Amino acid sequence: MPNNDQIYEALQHHLDSSPVGFPATPSGAHLTVLKHFFTPQEARIAASLSTMKLETAAVIHRRLKRNDFKISLDTLREKLDDMARRGTILVYNEGFKERHYKNAGVTAGGIFDFQVNRLSKELVDTFHQYHEEIFARAEMTGSRSIPQLRTIPVARSIPTPEQRRVSTYDDVRRILEDSPVPSPWLTAFAARPRTFRASPAPIPISARPACKSALTTPASMSRWALLVTLVKTKPLRF
Repeated sequence: MPNNDQIYEALQHHLDSSPVGFPATPSGAHLTVLKHFFTPQEARIAASLSTMKLETAAVIHRRLKRNDFKISLDTLREKLDDMARRGTILVYNEGFKERHYKNAGVTAGGIFDFQVNRLSKELVDTFHQYHEEIFARAEMTGSRSIPQLRTIPVARSIPTPEQRRVSTYDDVRRILEDSPVPSPWLTAFAARPRTFRASPAPIPISARPACKSALTTPASMSRWALLVTLVKTKPLRF
């Protein structure tokens, strides 16, 4: 049975085999990061997932059994789902009869980005140390030394504007002008001076016109009116 540091080192090597990579640091900050995200048991499970391929819990369970990791299939499913909820692995449902799992990278849209509501000063400081010590300075990442930034030629031309139009400022104006919001609202707000003013008193429910779209319900009219003011007048003075 490997000790805890060996378990986390094995997970680091495993994650470093992904395209983004997760290189080790001389200070051991990479281990501190992993220990924050994974228990020793979860680290062994994560090291048995694929960094690229989506797999079912049954496939992962067979791999764990070959590595002498004893856990029932039902318990594994519960553990995988819990890890997915905490953002330490990825889970996919769409297009499958059952859930499929794979590793999440640690950086670059990975585990750390899923911790927005669970950040602590200790984690932020440790991750910053890791990033500055190795990841931000590495021209190549991953065990296969893949460049972090690389151009991938696709040998295709860019579609012409007639085929793929890009929205412009005038398009936004047209959307607002064609909006089903009653014109008195738009006219009144668009004609206001450039200085910012609060919305007028709300119109009584009985006096409001019927609205079919959720986007133009009475509750949202003031937001639309303010948006029209921003678009159709000169820059505001605050």
